[in-house]
Amino acid sequence: MAFARPSPFAGNGHFGVVVEQVAPDALPARAHAIATRDAQTMARRLEELGVDARVNAAGARVEIELHDVSGPGDILAVVLPSRQLAFRLLAADQSALADVPIEPPLRRESDYPDGSRIVAPSIDALEAALRRFTPPSGLELLYECEELREPSAPGATECSPRLLEPAALTDADVADASVATDPQAMLPYVALQFTERGGQVFEALTARAIHRKLAIVLDGRILSSPVIQSRIPGGRAQITLGRSRSAAEVLQEAQSLALAMRAGALRGQWRPASIDAIAPD
Repeated sequence: MAFARPSPFAGNGHFGVVVEQVAPDALPARAHAIATRDAQTMARRLEELGVDARVNAAGARVEIELHDVSGPGDILAVVLPSRQLAFRLLAADQSALADVPIEPPLRRESDYPDGSRIVAPSIDALEAALRRFTPPSGLELLYECEELREPSAPGATECSPRLLEPAALTDADVADASVATDPQAMLPYVALQFTERGGQVFEALTARAIHRKLAIVLDGRILSSPVIQSRIPGGRAQITLGRSRSAAEVLQEAQSLALAMRAGALRGQWRPASIDAIAPD
């Protein structure tokens, strides 16, 4: 297989990798269907990376041959994440969260008189407190973490639960993705171009939900939830990836996410089952 550009993962190694679904469907036919579809997506991601690879579904697993690479670890870190993207409105009424009993390290924000804003230092702490919480019908509970700009505690976060409406747009509505740089913050972000249908849905959504928060959700985690200030035409959006990491780390994450958006999301959750050195082709 020939490539127009050298791969950043080029080397002299040859590896056989078997990946398995974290929670395969109980019906073998469905598990195989997911493996078949995701194998095609993994192959597209590897081609985008410029990696010489052979990818085949085998039952509920996927077998991958990697040739002329420096090692499999960094490649799998790009290829295996699901990267399922969704744009979802935060529920206008978050008051159901006011009934959740809390204790330190959780606290309620005094700026929210209805008691709906719960803050914790980590998602683990929130999940423990909200384990028995049942969201109102039609809503889903997810978590959002914000970086604290505290010089004395670099990397510290505050996490809060959010009630979200069903997805208005998903990765299936993305036609293209690329990496750009914010000229003010001088940090990379992912620029999205929606499909024609996706652009129409996004414009209509932003027109009817002005002054509401729109969550950008990746693999079940809220990346950000900006307030919609006006109708947004043109079928474009952007994803920012945080400020606490170095520009190089943000760039790497942005490139990985943009690549996944172009190649498509995985429908299963995958992990390596075995990695072995193999003979060259």
